[in-house]
Amino acid sequence: MRHRWARAGGAAGLAALLVGCSASVLPTVTVTVTVTPSSAASATPDDWTAVVERARGALYRIQTTSCTSGKDGLVATGFAIGEHLVLTAAHVVEYQQEFELSSERGSGGAHVLGFDAQADVALLWLDASADSTLSLTESPPKQSDPVLLLGFPGGVQDVQQTTGTVTGVDGTGTVTDAGGIVQREGMLVTDIATDTGNSGGPLLATDGQVVGVASAHALEYSTGEGRVSPSAGSTYAVQPGQFADQLEQWRTSTSVVNTCDPDSVNHVIKNLDTSPDGAADALAALDSFWLSVNAGDFATAWAKLNTRGQQVKGSYDRWSTKMTGAQYSDGYLESARASTASASATVVVNLTESTTAGETRCRVWRLTYGLTSEAGQWLVGPYGGRSIGRC
Repeated sequence: MRHRWARAGGAAGLAALLVGCSASVLPTVTVTVTVTPSSAASATPDDWTAVVERARGALYRIQTTSCTSGKDGLVATGFAIGEHLVLTAAHVVEYQQEFELSSERGSGGAHVLGFDAQADVALLWLDASADSTLSLTESPPKQSDPVLLLGFPGGVQDVQQTTGTVTGVDGTGTVTDAGGIVQREGMLVTDIATDTGNSGGPLLATDGQVVGVASAHALEYSTGEGRVSPSAGSTYAVQPGQFADQLEQWRTSTSVVNTCDPDSVNHVIKNLDTSPDGAADALAALDSFWLSVNAGDFATAWAKLNTRGQQVKGSYDRWSTKMTGAQYSDGYLESARASTASASATVVVNLTESTTAGETRCRVWRLTYGLTSEAGQWLVGPYGGRSIGRC
């Protein structure tokens, strides 16, 4: 059952929905991504030498072992974003076990801290220390911008480079598994040919920053191969903004994700039971947050974010500038749970905002908010969410 709220006066309606409301929810996780502007000089589209030399120390060749056969699975690419943290594509690790990573410096084992099959990103913990790291961009590329893909196409031993151009900044794709077809949104599209060995590799801008993680237009589980196979065609890439809300939770994870189990946390849809205790005030705060954004009162909205929520947004100036002109509408509560001091609520809401190209775009988001009671006031701190389609 869907419950809808208006832009004005929706708090009471949301609060009332908590009594007896229960629904299926896809668990989401948290993140703060550290993105550091590059201080190095940008390369020209015709000369990527400096970019390659700075980046190659962060590149890893990933050799997996198949869950089904116990033999070598596939060769793909990953890149370090922290001393022990390596980013790659989810379809590289899904249905695979035992990950051997090698770089110019040496080789060693790794395990998966988390992965998101729909976004197609995964984070691994590298047992050894990375030689160098790459930074995720804060500035999405534009159509026709030159890009460089680094990886191990064809399973080669040495890092290979492929140059190309961004041909689209809002591409759509699909993920197909036993649960059906899931749509993917907001992907970078390039004219670089897809190669399995490049999967998970960094797509770099001329300043050396990562603008995307190499993926494919379509991903589908292959029973015969015991793995998720990318479609042929041009390389699609997952933009950092698409997985920002996952990384922080993964970075602080101390458990190993079971990538062989198709019913792992990344796949199963679980039910969250609702509870009326204290949740009315929590949802009133959430509704007030949305209404403050709609009214352009960003200071009030910011004050409702707890410390972690503010960290996710980055800074007030950056967030308020980004949200200027944005509008939340047609939201409904999927589920909620609450205790005396904390609560969470999963909602689906339309968000209309302007793109970097000056166009207006409306997307449907599923957002899971964590809420805490501090000094008698409920504070809102989003800890997960993803776009699930267009309005």
